[in-house]
Amino acid sequence: MRCRILVVHDGRTPIDHIRVDAVLTVAGRDETWSWGGSIEADSVTLIGTVEHRLGDATGEVVLDLQVTQPGPDGGARSGERSGPDGGRTATNHYRGRIGAG
Repeated sequence: MRCRILVVHDGRTPIDHIRVDAVLTVAGRDETWSWGGSIEADSVTLIGTVEHRLGDATGEVVLDLQVTQPGPDGGARSGERSGPDGGRTATNHYRGRIGAG
């Protein structure tokens, strides 16, 4: 299984730094990835790729993604959901099943 991770930024100014964390759970086993970098204004940016050999796994497949942008001086930004480091975050959660299980 291969899944490309992209960030869509429709703002008018670039973002100096973001962190993207991915957790893929296949048949109860977790695998994690993290990426960081800058995002241009009004852009779609390829962040990375999640790859996993499914083999004969069956059951639930879950992909959780979180994008975190640190606030000024590491603090939370007004009106945004605060992440673990005080920055603002956005999350996506995808769930499915594979195999006969």
